[in-house]
Amino acid sequence: MSQHGQLMPTTSLPPVSPVSGSSTQPDLSPVNSPLGNNGGNGYHMTHHIQHQTNTTPSTTYHNPEQAQQAQQSQQSQQSPNQEASNYSSTVTPVSMPSPPESIPPHQSSNLRFEILLESPTASAQRIDETPITYLNKGQYYAIGLQDHDKYDAEFTTVIKVMFHDDAHRKMASTYWGFWLTQQASPKNARAVDIDKAASTGISNLETKIFDRVQFQWNGKKGAKIFVRFNCLSTDFSRIKGVKGIPLRIHVETKCDSGAICTSLEKSFAKIKLFRDKGAERKNKDDQKHLEKMCEKMRAKSQETTPMIMMYAPPNPVTVFNECTRNNNVSDDEEILNLSETLNNLDPDVEGSELMTLQLGKRKRFSMGSDLLEPLDCDPTYIPHLRKRRAVLCIYVKLPGEAVYKAVYLNHLTVQDLIAKLTDKLSEKIDLQGQPITNVIRCTKRNLTVRIDDDSIHQIEDETDMEVEFQIGQDGNVQLTLKY
Repeated sequence: MSQHGQLMPTTSLPPVSPVSGSSTQPDLSPVNSPLGNNGGNGYHMTHHIQHQTNTTPSTTYHNPEQAQQAQQSQQSQQSPNQEASNYSSTVTPVSMPSPPESIPPHQSSNLRFEILLESPTASAQRIDETPITYLNKGQYYAIGLQDHDKYDAEFTTVIKVMFHDDAHRKMASTYWGFWLTQQASPKNARAVDIDKAASTGISNLETKIFDRVQFQWNGKKGAKIFVRFNCLSTDFSRIKGVKGIPLRIHVETKCDSGAICTSLEKSFAKIKLFRDKGAERKNKDDQKHLEKMCEKMRAKSQETTPMIMMYAPPNPVTVFNECTRNNNVSDDEEILNLSETLNNLDPDVEGSELMTLQLGKRKRFSMGSDLLEPLDCDPTYIPHLRKRRAVLCIYVKLPGEAVYKAVYLNHLTVQDLIAKLTDKLSEKIDLQGQPITNVIRCTKRNLTVRIDDDSIHQIEDETDMEVEFQIGQDGNVQLTLKY
């Protein structure tokens, strides 16, 4: 049974320290906002650099009054902040410049509902990109819901998994249709599941549509649900080795007011789904890669601060972002049509049979070129033709030969057997164009059995046999297999 996802330990960005043995190298110590890159609203990182100040040259005064006036002038220039600072009196803090203009400044979230996914964000996350979280397929994760207004009423919330990029959402029915053909029972397949027993504060749970769950909860009390996702980011293409595409957890909260259900707020979290603890491995690999980049820059005596400022530290939880007009392309119409088709299917229909059925009202699902294509391909590469894989190997000894030869069948049929044996016989014997029309077997008990397709299905792999042939009066050739 899958265990519910717990908060995974996070590692901060690699510490940046000065090169040993150099008194002039500044000490770079990033001071991060405790909220990190919440909500994808930008990121701000301030660095303090400690510069060793030059020693003030000594001055000789000719009378005590001049010395006293100079001492009072120096004391009046010291600010209270310098006295209370953790820096020593010989160190002056200097702030680094602000990030580039392309990086949006940090802004507080205007969302009414606080949605938190209890899983850390990626360990190597660029601050100018939407935060992404790596999750494992089939593992339960907790999602908490809170209403900042503490409204004592029931809300209806829909949580669904969908594609993050607009281009993918426009073709959602095609991608999901392909995913469903890979499932043992498309009618019962689900992209997202909820653990009702472990969840708290919810009621009236509905799971009618394969890509979402719907429930009610009280705004004053809040709620926590445990969900798992049953797909991978690489499940939407028939091409092996394709780079996984980003998905998102989409949350829409509505308020029931009589016969009208008003949508109050939509938010999302960008995710990628891996198999078998792949999320943890991905975070570790990214962290190691970032550390190596820092080490290489320090080895070249280069300043690592600009690079560090381009990455946000991981947050212990994932905060959902507000859906704007630019990232709010809906796929509901096509998904609902697809779900309606699935509901009308026989439960015994397998995924392979689904390819011949009409999925959705707009178009028929196909395995065409509109599916995902691999990235970073070499356009000059010409692939080799794929050889058909043999389904059976037999060893035959032809007349007049002392050794056996391997014969590989691509199909378990008499026709394929005759074709392969004809090729072997033609290398040694001139059949004068006579066709092989009959194949019989002579068993070790001298029983004669006519070979058909069912007989070939019973031949074990790597069976050895002797082959004899006889040309009849009608000119046809009969083969005898002894095994």
